[in-house]
Amino acid sequence: MKKCHIVVSITVLFICVGFSADWHYYILESGHYGSNAIDLDSNNNPHILYYDWGNGILRYAYYDGDEWIYDTISDPDYWYGDGLDLVLDESDHPNISFHEWNHGDLYYGYK
Repeated sequence: MKKCHIVVSITVLFICVGFSADWHYYILESGHYGSNAIDLDSNNNPHILYYDWGNGILRYAYYDGDEWIYDTISDPDYWYGDGLDLVLDESDHPNISFHEWNHGDLYYGYK
């Protein structure tokens, strides 16, 4: 059975992926992180949307089977603190939604 979990600490963002009773841990970045969302693609590779509190930006990271790829979605002029969601479509393209606190707007985005 496939299991996928995220653990967020105040200093390090971990992804924990387990395909048995054992856990496997990967450090994605070090810093201060908040809300997050995760989905698995058709190859069972994790994709993560998360808020980087330390830099004030919304980030997207995914594992392509060989390495982690990182993308910055927003600039630090906005504050994304809650309501993050991530769903991969049938072609493994990310679809995201998030709430921006400063202006009170709800966003939908895709790539």
